[in-house]
Amino acid sequence: MKMIGRTLLAASLVAVSSASYAGACDAMEAEISAISGAVPKFTENGELHSISMYSDATFIVPKRSLIRTARDEAELRAKSELAKFFEDAIARNTLAESLTEQSEKTDGAGNTEAVAIELKRASDIISSDASAVISGIVKLDECVDTEGKFLIVRMGWKPEYSQMAQKAKAEERAKQKINEAEGYRKKSALADDF
Repeated sequence: MKMIGRTLLAASLVAVSSASYAGACDAMEAEISAISGAVPKFTENGELHSISMYSDATFIVPKRSLIRTARDEAELRAKSELAKFFEDAIARNTLAESLTEQSEKTDGAGNTEAVAIELKRASDIISSDASAVISGIVKLDECVDTEGKFLIVRMGWKPEYSQMAQKAKAEERAKQKINEAEGYRKKSALADDF
């Protein structure tokens, strides 16, 4: 009896966890449908406190590499939204495109099969003017829906994050010492045989 009770308990826990997981992206989906672009948050003094950016992307099948590509695309779009908010040059230098190619295949019996191929390409080209702002972006939340074949990311930016990132980069550059190369000759043991 005890074994059956444990099995039922384990099965019910799996059912509950998968049921709660199935709706895990619902809240983020509602947020992204209500939000467009970058959403600033201000302090009581009217100073910029933070900016949140939501973005989504799709994948054809829940394969890790395709999810990773979709994640990169969503993060790139979120960064682009921040750049648009600041009216920076990154919006002109960022490429994220989605192409759909449809083809039909007909066999000898005359049966036609339609196939749609979605090609995604994302290129992240960030201008040096925007790098100070972009370096302060952090990922706040991510949701992957394998049934709906999409993911949603929420990225965030704060002025102090950007300042900390720039300070860390400056300190790293200061630590890097240029080691000058010295002349040398490296002769193979086989050279005398030639």
